[in-house]
Amino acid sequence: MRKFSIIWIVSVLLVATQATAQQYYNVNQATVKLVLYNAVDESLSRGSGVIVKKEKDSFQVLTCAHLFFNSLSERIVLAPSQYHVTCHIFNPFPKRSYKGELLSINSIADLALVKFTYHNSQNLMTIRISRDNPKVDDKVVHLGFGRGRVPCILIPTVVTALDRFKAKYIGCQGINEKGRSGGPLCNIKGELIGIASAVCPEDNMSLFANLEEIKEILKR
Repeated sequence: MRKFSIIWIVSVLLVATQATAQQYYNVNQATVKLVLYNAVDESLSRGSGVIVKKEKDSFQVLTCAHLFFNSLSERIVLAPSQYHVTCHIFNPFPKRSYKGELLSINSIADLALVKFTYHNSQNLMTIRISRDNPKVDDKVVHLGFGRGRVPCILIPTVVTALDRFKAKYIGCQGINEKGRSGGPLCNIKGELIGIASAVCPEDNMSLFANLEEIKEILKR
């Protein structure tokens, strides 16, 4: 009986591990790289994003608003005539690139929703949105393209603070690299709970737009 119990426990753990691995695989597939270019195709800014919705001929990516700022200090959004935004999808290979349009932006929460035309969105993966807000000490993971490098890297971290500053950011341990802004923060189920926004070096903390703001911009 004891032998059976041990085998059963190990089997349950293996199934749970496989389920978690599959969930994180799905998140990785849904994470994309975004680049803003000017009229002569010079890079203005770059970051990460995550596919949150797909339709027959298009998909929508959630990212950070500051990719579209002309001035970070004043949060001035670039005029549409000043840039074009491109989404680079690496999973599944080979790399594909699509131009899109800004649908909605929340400068205070640092969130932006971008739409891209795609004629075969059925093979794209979308991320699931969590119903539950994170709590301090929750184990979480963040995905993104650090400094624009490929591949997308998954980094485990821990929630260390909530409701930071005016935007009510989620705070997590460690400092994100440039290029990871706009990438998804996920719970252990692989569900979206935040979007990378900023860093707080004095507290060794990365800051993420919170879940309530994410749900709000997706309603628009």
